[in-house]
Amino acid sequence: MLLLLLLLLLLLLLILLLLLLPIQLLLLRPQQQNLLMLLLLLLLLLLFLLLILLLLLQLLLLLLLLLYLLLLLLLLLLLLLLLLLLLLLLLLLLLLLLLLLLLLLLLLQQLLLLLLLLLLLTTTTTTTTTTSTSTTTTTTTTTSITNSSATTSTTTTKTATATATTITINFTTTTIFLL
Repeated sequence: MLLLLLLLLLLLLLILLLLLLPIQLLLLRPQQQNLLMLLLLLLLLLLFLLLILLLLLQLLLLLLLLLYLLLLLLLLLLLLLLLLLLLLLLLLLLLLLLLLLLLLLLLLQQLLLLLLLLLLLTTTTTTTTTTSTSTTTTTTTTTSITNSSATTSTTTTKTATATATTITINFTTTTIFLL
């Protein structure tokens, strides 16, 4: 910016010299007029070169600004890509957590089905006992006659018979699960 102001100041000075040139040319001798014209030409050439340099500097600054903007845009894109990757990683972690939870639920379901299968595969035993009792009474009367006396004796025998019948029924329930 300072260089631009300096160039503008030189341009104004040159314009002022050009305006004052006709007056100076009348006052000077021919040899001095030639020298002044040469000096003026050199100043114009210098000014032209400075203007070209200024334009090149402005172009360079513009290119640097564009490069800076491109780098900033690239950095912004990289940041966006990083955020996207972070979001993708978070989503992948969440998916992995859901898969672990699903695996845990499936394992719990298999454990519950196994417990249910063990409960259904147990053997049930039913025992029925029938008891029948019969009683038999036997009475025997014996009469003995001897010389002078008669003797009667009675013997009673009771016989009890008990019969026990035990019936055992074993059955197994089998259930097949299709998992």
